Amino acid sequence: MYLLRVDFNLMKRKINNLYKRYRYLFLILFMCNDALKVQAQTEQYDVFYFTPPTFFIKTEIPQRIQFTLQNSDSSICLIRLYANKRSFKNLKRTVMHQWNSVIRKKLENADKKPSRILSGENLDGWTSALSVGNFYHNKKKSIVMLYSLRKGDASACVVIAFSEKLFQHPVEKFFENLHLVNG
Repeated sequence: MYLLRVDFNLMKRKINNLYKRYRYLFLILFMCNDALKVQAQTEQYDVFYFTPPTFFIKTEIPQRIQFTLQNSDSSICLIRLYANKRSFKNLKRTVMHQWNSVIRKKLENADKKPSRILSGENLDGWTSALSVGNFYHNKKKSIVMLYSLRKGDASACVVIAFSEKLFQHPVEKFFENLHLVNG
């Protein structure tokens, strides 16, 4: 029978050599892990708390914040958060005012009225309505959605416009992490 003789000094030297050789790799991996955590942090804009969508370009414009993703084939996805404004007493009137001011004026050949309005949802104490319609991007019929939110005299909205169904997953992921100030 052979006895296994362990040379602890030899093992210690090998571990130290491995550590020296790969310490920069471990440091880089540690820093990348922290960078990914920072990227996924929640941000606030006006009454919204959200996690910015991955790979989208963020643009801050007066009265709104915009996230844009455009593919090489010119397909596009826009997510716009509009700042809190005064609302009308009637939710449908608020929706139509927002549709005219943030969709018809900003998107090429958008429908005059939404083709469908779904209401009644409650998000963090805000009454909401989802309006769906169409616009044209590069002569191609595309989808636009207006998510209207109202609480008391305040109203805000989120506009989502995309030209391809492949953007459905990032939009859903964005809405999973969207919350409103409750107060």
